Amino acid sequence: MARNMVNMVATINKTNFGGRQLVTCWTCHRNRDKPLVTPVMAT
Repeated sequence: MARNMVNMVATINKTNFGGRQLVTCWTCHRNRDKPLVTPVMAT
């Protein structure tokens, strides 16, 4: 599961932010093992 999450974060940064590391694990997890909520992403 962790590898999938790392790949997801890398893909989001690559496709949306030119490779800049704007989205990280902390974006959702906020120092917790599991996120408290799942953020809604605008489409």
